[in-house]
Amino acid sequence: MSLFAGIDASNYPGKLVMDAIWATSNIYWTGMYLDSPAPVPGEVSTTKPKNGHNRMGGIGAHSVGSWMRAWGEIYDGTWGILPIYWGHQDPANEDGPIDLRESIAVANAEDAALKAISAGIPSGAVLYLDWEIGGTPSAAGITYCRTWFRRLSELGYRPGVYCHPPSSQRFRLECPHMFVWSVNLASQAGGISIVDNQLILDTPSLVVDGGEPPDRDAIARQWKHRLGPPPGGPISGFPSIIDADVAAVQDPAFPERRNQPMEIRSGPITATTGTLDWLAAYAVRRGKVVRVTWSPGAESLDADLVGSMSTGWLNPFVPISATRQDINGATVEWFAALGWDEAENDSTWRIRTFRGEAGGAWEEIVLFSGSEIEPLPGTVISQRRGATPEVFALDRNAGAIAGARWDETLHAWTTPQVLMAPNGPAAPFPIRTNGFAALSRAPGLLDLFFVGTDSLVRTSYSTSPSAWSDSFVIGDPTVRVHAMANLAVISPSPDRIEVVFIGRRDGDPNLRLYAIGWSQGQQWASPGTREIGGSVPLEPMSRIAISSRRAEFVDVFVVDQNGQLHN
Repeated sequence: MSLFAGIDASNYPGKLVMDAIWATSNIYWTGMYLDSPAPVPGEVSTTKPKNGHNRMGGIGAHSVGSWMRAWGEIYDGTWGILPIYWGHQDPANEDGPIDLRESIAVANAEDAALKAISAGIPSGAVLYLDWEIGGTPSAAGITYCRTWFRRLSELGYRPGVYCHPPSSQRFRLECPHMFVWSVNLASQAGGISIVDNQLILDTPSLVVDGGEPPDRDAIARQWKHRLGPPPGGPISGFPSIIDADVAAVQDPAFPERRNQPMEIRSGPITATTGTLDWLAAYAVRRGKVVRVTWSPGAESLDADLVGSMSTGWLNPFVPISATRQDINGATVEWFAALGWDEAENDSTWRIRTFRGEAGGAWEEIVLFSGSEIEPLPGTVISQRRGATPEVFALDRNAGAIAGARWDETLHAWTTPQVLMAPNGPAAPFPIRTNGFAALSRAPGLLDLFFVGTDSLVRTSYSTSPSAWSDSFVIGDPTVRVHAMANLAVISPSPDRIEVVFIGRRDGDPNLRLYAIGWSQGQQWASPGTREIGGSVPLEPMSRIAISSRRAEFVDVFVVDQNGQLHN
């Protein structure tokens, strides 16, 4: 598996040229410059000779930047795109502008989201802020970028950054799960060559020591400036000045779409509990699942649950899930993730489950279906109390959640089917960035939770795998979930459900922690939606977790904007 070659150029060469590049080169992705912002009222004026990429594009007499039409013309399941937004810069950067106040950052983030919408880029995409200065960012630069990242995430786009490694390593302290396009020119060797009438762009390593210390968690790297095509190349109109790039993902706007998992050091984590003195935590590292278990005085780590038995690679960017159950007196653990097999196309994501009995070997069981899975929400595995597990993922073709159940007699999963309610899919059109959750409060029952396009929490319940209710809104309709916040759900007893999330009440500028409660007697009407946890400044891009020690206790864990963990 090789890295993905990419290019970025100031001007869009047009669809015909891009089609020719795709057909006659090894280049998979391209940068895409969104129009830069018009001056914000009250912005500090600048007299610097340069003002970014297409400053004021589309405003007044200024022409719209050529890249603004690229998404609609070439993003058709082939090209990967890295959307770039040029906002304000450090005063040491001659390209300006240089107003780094928080109000300007908010205005620029809002402008970036509007430009992305205008360009046809869907919500959930990563937008990369162009931060050009080398070295560690100034205090004002940190404030500007942090504010831009946070405001952009509220608007439904995921934050990314183009910058030098010292900057990205500092920005990671401000923005969890940030995607980085690193400028690292430590090695200028290499370029473009012609092989069998194909234009071949070199794909050097993502991480090169030398000069600035590299960012080892960057997913993309700009490795050479101003690299023109070789004489006699096969592509007429190939940009005369480009920057050469390489990435571990084929589509930096949606990194989970196609990637090289073994190049990604980190990944999601999940946990299960069994008895009061036992815990298992699962994580994806370099495309494989690792597991650590804990009990008093007995920790153990499994480097790879299934070892050489698995030919699969797991998606390192999407949520994973695990559960634990007793079957015929035996304790069985389950882990579920999205992945692909070495023998398959590496953009065909399937649900990969791992099953292990206490003291026995682990085995991998892969679910196959005729539908294409949307990878961004990940997968959820759950079980009705007293029954075998069920696993869920988002069916891209149907735009709804599909599920399958484990047949212990056949030792196999059923074929995934869209969850159907009397009036259509049980969970249609969930927001992809929030993901979804499931739990069982009583034998035979399963409840599914997701965030609708109105940013409100919805649920559908099931009395059997084939019988689902129509989905409906729960909680206060004036409290909306943050676009990047997950739903943490738990049923500490058969007559109680708690759904916890980070959100904002209409008219309230502050993000807060909310809980929606269900009880057997009052259903979802009471205690309804209430604010919990006080006025801690929350970090909604860091996932929250929930657990129950016993029926009368629920613990919620949340990270604040300073990176501190709260309970």
